[in-house]
Amino acid sequence: MALFEIQGSDGAVYEVDAPDEQSALQGYQRMMAGQQPQSEAYAQAASDMSAMTRELGERPDDIDIRNPDRVSYDQLPGWQKPIVAAGDTLQLFANGATFGYGDKAVAGARSLFTGQSYDDELKDARALTQQARNRAGSAATGAEIAGAVAVPLKAASKGATLAGRFGTAGMTGAKGLAARTALMGAEGAGYGGLTAAGNDQDIGTGTAIGAAGGVLGNLAGEAISAGVSKVASAFNPKVPQPTVAEIKAAGGAAFNRADKAGVVFNREAVGQLQRNIIDDLRDLAFHPQNEPGAVAALNTLRRIGQGNVTMKDLHAVRRMAQNGYIPGNNSNNAAIGKIVERIDELINAADPASVLMSTGNPKAAAAAFNEGKKHWHRAMKLETVEKAILRGEQNAAAQVSGDVGRTTMGQLKRVLQSEAKTRGFTQAEMKALGSAAGYSMGQRAAHAVGGLFPRGRLLSSIHGALALGTGGASIPMQAAGAAVGYGAQKTAEMIARKSVSELTNLIANGGVPAPVMKNAIQLLSEAKRQGLARALSAIAVNQGNRRYNQPDHQEQP
Repeated sequence: MALFEIQGSDGAVYEVDAPDEQSALQGYQRMMAGQQPQSEAYAQAASDMSAMTRELGERPDDIDIRNPDRVSYDQLPGWQKPIVAAGDTLQLFANGATFGYGDKAVAGARSLFTGQSYDDELKDARALTQQARNRAGSAATGAEIAGAVAVPLKAASKGATLAGRFGTAGMTGAKGLAARTALMGAEGAGYGGLTAAGNDQDIGTGTAIGAAGGVLGNLAGEAISAGVSKVASAFNPKVPQPTVAEIKAAGGAAFNRADKAGVVFNREAVGQLQRNIIDDLRDLAFHPQNEPGAVAALNTLRRIGQGNVTMKDLHAVRRMAQNGYIPGNNSNNAAIGKIVERIDELINAADPASVLMSTGNPKAAAAAFNEGKKHWHRAMKLETVEKAILRGEQNAAAQVSGDVGRTTMGQLKRVLQSEAKTRGFTQAEMKALGSAAGYSMGQRAAHAVGGLFPRGRLLSSIHGALALGTGGASIPMQAAGAAVGYGAQKTAEMIARKSVSELTNLIANGGVPAPVMKNAIQLLSEAKRQGLARALSAIAVNQGNRRYNQPDHQEQP
């Protein structure tokens, strides 16, 4: 007698004493007789498979006796295989979709009519499910995963989900990722505990596996979505940045529209403007010798105020006052600020009583005038920054090192530290200017490593002397260090160029980030981000519970 091991339809491995393999398999079949099929076609197929297993004495040597269910399926007639496969697929899909409660429901219903206990019926139902797994092979995993994924996705479509709640769907950056991952972990823990309970596994372990699956699934889903969006973004057309000349032209066109609106301010309005300015300056204790920058604008306003004044005249006085700005002279700058403020007040009021009755629309003229001001200020700021960048490039070209990143940062730092040059910069623009004029942690690290690459006469001489002193033995190490240093220097320059580009784009677009163009693939990947993360989480929960928890019905007596 010999001892044979046979994997049963219930997942257990049985040891059978028999004189040969055929006798062992026949003994196993007699022991397992009594399993009841689910339909007539299914019954016929199962009967045929049972008959075939009794005839395995002439089977080829490569047939695995440890999986008789698969052996029997492979020997079915061709017309019966699709019927059995379809039944197995539906059974396994239902098992995944019900988190194992499908077998329990079947056992509960059958125990009412068969006279068997619920436990016996549950054992039979799970045995049938295991037989389906044995026959389906790797396809069984796919069917059960499909069921396990379908339910969470359907529940989420009805609003039964934690993921994306509490405003986390729209959050960006690491904070948004962490918030969504935490919620998906909590949802995964619920599904993990439910799956463990449905398969009579340890619920605590199942909950822990579900939480881990939710976290990992969300991280993987978001990473895939972000990766697809990043690759797809490379095919987007670049949004051109408006130049200084283009912005100035837009401002000039707006001022022309204001002039063509035909608005002429009457003498009463201009006289009131003068009186308001004089009152403001008197409060500031104005004196021409202390605040010289305001004198030219006051004299011009006094001269043109003898008659009616056009929008173009007021704009000229306003520009004249702004040009009188003196860094460090606070009283002077406060005075010209009052002049500009009163002129803007008159224009923006668009009061019909302030203009000649026969002239055009003061509101339209005011809107065009304000648009022109915005364009002009934007052009001046962009021109200031671009001049600093140009000086940095010129300085780098004149140096042996040619470090354009370092020289450009130096020029931008001068702009940052100049009160006059940064006048009118918004808070966002000042922050971007500070980033472009300073070193980030990444730039500092790259510059430190970049010292391995010899630049300038001194470092080149030191490297040459070291090579000579070692008789050339240090050359391979020096060459490797130089290559690493060169790459680090280029990385530092790339980071610097990126910061400078972000600054110029921000100013050119009026202090707001440039519009982001997204193609259909990007929009689709972002829209399906949560669905993908939820599907991966469900897969992790399903497979994690199967692999790391042993259900009671698989334990051998």
